[in-house]
Amino acid sequence: RFRRLAAAQGFHPLPPQRFGEWVLHLIETPTHTGIVGLETEPGTLLVAAGFFLYQGRSGIEALRACGDALRSGRFDRRDTGGHFTLLQCGAEGIEVMCDGLGAHKIYHDADRRVFSNAFLAALCSSSERRIDPIGAHVYAFAGACYGGRTFVQGLSFLAADRRLRLGREVKISVLEPLIVHEPVAGPHTLGEAVAVNLEALRATAATLAGISHGRVRLSFSGGYDSRLLLALLLEQGVRPELYVYGPDGDIDVCIAKHVAEAEGLRLRHVDKGKGPTPDGDVFRSVVEAALVHFDGWKNTGLFDNGADVPDRRSRHEDGFLPVNGGLGEIYRNFFSLRDRAYRAEDIVASFYRGFDPLWVRDRSAITAYCDEMALRMREQLDAGTEGLSSLQAQLLYPLFRGRFWTAREAEINQHFGPMSFPFLEHRLINRAAQVPVPLKDYGRLQAAMITALSPRLAALPTGYGFTFDSPPGWRYRLDTWSTLMRPIWLRRHIRILRRRRQGWRRPPWLAEERLRTVMDPSLPFMRHLFAVEHVNDADTLNRVVTMDYLAQRFDFRG
Repeated sequence: RFRRLAAAQGFHPLPPQRFGEWVLHLIETPTHTGIVGLETEPGTLLVAAGFFLYQGRSGIEALRACGDALRSGRFDRRDTGGHFTLLQCGAEGIEVMCDGLGAHKIYHDADRRVFSNAFLAALCSSSERRIDPIGAHVYAFAGACYGGRTFVQGLSFLAADRRLRLGREVKISVLEPLIVHEPVAGPHTLGEAVAVNLEALRATAATLAGISHGRVRLSFSGGYDSRLLLALLLEQGVRPELYVYGPDGDIDVCIAKHVAEAEGLRLRHVDKGKGPTPDGDVFRSVVEAALVHFDGWKNTGLFDNGADVPDRRSRHEDGFLPVNGGLGEIYRNFFSLRDRAYRAEDIVASFYRGFDPLWVRDRSAITAYCDEMALRMREQLDAGTEGLSSLQAQLLYPLFRGRFWTAREAEINQHFGPMSFPFLEHRLINRAAQVPVPLKDYGRLQAAMITALSPRLAALPTGYGFTFDSPPGWRYRLDTWSTLMRPIWLRRHIRILRRRRQGWRRPPWLAEERLRTVMDPSLPFMRHLFAVEHVNDADTLNRVVTMDYLAQRFDFRG
């Protein structure tokens, strides 16, 4: 069924191949190579899906070097990079491993008869489909599936740092983590932190410059992360094309235009919300395209006006490598935590508990949701319930937010072609994890790195009202300080109050008359979990509708 769905959207199912007891199905993207295969010896196949790097190489060169290392016993996971699934296939079966962060996921059904790096493939192959209530609340409120649990009962995914062996038996072994779980404070001065982290960043940028042959499209905004990537690429002699999202007059758009003009770079401005939302059969085709291209779900939900799929496809035109600055806040204090110990429950309350209690039918579901999120956080650090050090709490940004939320973007973007998210690299995460929290506060570390790389870029305007080569303005410092000092228990109440006061208008692609063309808009599967009439957040509502659409589309049981 999944092969038919994919083929209808222009994907290319390759002929199935049997290895031992298992059959391998590979499906290529419509317009760009997303799978690289190499017969290392007769009857033995090495396959990389996604953005696979090995010893600074990409594509078939990376696979050859990897194959040579595997045959000689010199293979080292630390030499890998990118976001990928790697398969070794032979007469005895198939062996699977993924990238160092675990950005790629291996989904499987309850009986472990089907394993796939596509959620939708595993869903299509599941024998009995039901909604998992806790998983549904997690996806609706936190925007992703975390810690191996999805919103479908029995449909799970393997933890990071696992090796899957498919032979006469299914065997799962634990690999040595590539990302440290208990970081030790390293650089103690800002200058030392800049030097240590720039060393790793420059090596990453040099690899991107080499494999892209200078043809890079960089997602740009008015913030730190894209400015840091631009400075790194320019230092390597790469003059990337920039693209920016937002309506005319948006601060990110204005800053991007200013920087592009100052540096003499090409800029593409995209306003995905500007076009009209189609109706009828056209809307139905938009939803069907999103279903396959976004592998069943994305962080903001499947439904839109039809602009997202063609925009993501266009990033790869003319052989360009798209680069995105997601997870760049490994160099900042993302959760706005003070430099002290925390419990996982504190971070859930601080960042993941901002939804309105009125959105759920049963208030006990909120406790179950919070317990689930805290459990999954501790699992990523192999931590108990006694608490987390300051550096461990900071590490939850890449190992929790990055591994599950940001990584979902990396996964689905590769359905359109190779794409790089440099800050997801395990080498960069490990270096950043050692930096004491005070050096990350107020953007100090990132601003200093940008200034060290390019004083000219650092002196250009930003979206914060100050330049990166000067101290932050008083308003930014006051806002940051007040958030740092704000008690954990108070943060969620402030978010809830802000949500209740905000203006709200249901997006046109979630209007009942449009939903009626593809599903029952009364949401028969979700309405007993969510008080949809009270949900005043577009992304949350989109995710709730997405789950109900999947349940209806794939004949879930009630």
